[in-house]
Amino acid sequence: MISFRYLKSLPLFGQWAIVVGMLLQCATLQAGDYFRIHHFSKDYYKGSQQNWDISLDGNGRVFIANNAGLIIMSSSGTELHSLPQQTIIRSVLWSGNKIFTGSFEEFGFWEARSPGEAVYHSLVPTDGSLAMQNDEFWKIIAHKENIYFQSFGKILCYDGQQIRPIALPGPVLFLLEAAGKLFVQEINGGLFELVQDSLVKIPGSELFADTEVKTILPYDDNSFLVGTSSRGIYHYSSKGFQQWQTEANNELMSSKINHGARIGKQFVFGTLLKGLYFVDMQGKQTLHLHSANGLQNNTILALETDHEQNLWVGMDKGFDFIWFNSEQCTPLHPGWAIFMWAPIRASTNTIFSRVRQARMQHSLKAPKDRYGF
Repeated sequence: MISFRYLKSLPLFGQWAIVVGMLLQCATLQAGDYFRIHHFSKDYYKGSQQNWDISLDGNGRVFIANNAGLIIMSSSGTELHSLPQQTIIRSVLWSGNKIFTGSFEEFGFWEARSPGEAVYHSLVPTDGSLAMQNDEFWKIIAHKENIYFQSFGKILCYDGQQIRPIALPGPVLFLLEAAGKLFVQEINGGLFELVQDSLVKIPGSELFADTEVKTILPYDDNSFLVGTSSRGIYHYSSKGFQQWQTEANNELMSSKINHGARIGKQFVFGTLLKGLYFVDMQGKQTLHLHSANGLQNNTILALETDHEQNLWVGMDKGFDFIWFNSEQCTPLHPGWAIFMWAPIRASTNTIFSRVRQARMQHSLKAPKDRYGF
């Protein structure tokens, strides 16, 4: 592997020769072996640094829960909408032509009537029937015909007409969806599955009492991967919970899993300390992206995939879009981290990128989802 120090020590001609060699190498890569990263900083979207959640409508619009409010990004531009209370938006979900958001002691939905205009409707009952106790709504999930809002002290079900609470065993961590099932962990306790609006304890899940379950992903038709904040990854099937053997497990334990997503036959785990880890079905680490080789920040707060298996990443500072199978090439191999293309800014059909001090301009095709960059 070529180090940054070695590259910097070369004369300018030598640096360019290596870069040109890399571009020639790209021509020999198979489809699916390369990607591009788009960076979006607060200077671009005019919000705050932290981005807590991301949702997509499938037609090119991106909705982001930001410290400053709701960000709506489309081909028409980027909008920022604040709640009447000016509180931080922690969660967002596009469903049924509505944009649902959760905040401090507040949840509801927005109607984006035209570019630049979004009207907010609170769903908090005005009759005082729902007592708030510093509830901050961190998760919103669409399940069957209902929308579920979750704080550490409540899970609320909205059927389009009314709000009804789900009985809880005590404080809960995060409501998680995987393969059409809903799971939630009792804080300092085990896992429950939400079945017909009742929580059913999962036998053997008490082993998670000393950690936090941050993500549950479908592994195959009958099993799941359970990502924890400090104990790595577990495989959950009819046989119970077993530690999943992956060469990234020690790294994931120390870097603190915070989110997860599945992209085809690969799993991506977002961490609080060391960025993104990509692992295949056999447990082999295929890629590690972090602030030194492409991401804006190592603290991953949100992950969302689109229907073309690209990845949106919300971070403690800004958000990124990782476009897989991009015609602008970055080899999907840890040893090639030196050749990460870190976009500086995007304009119509052009991306401006850099490798250390070297800057180049590349022509490109717009993403098929027409996100507007």
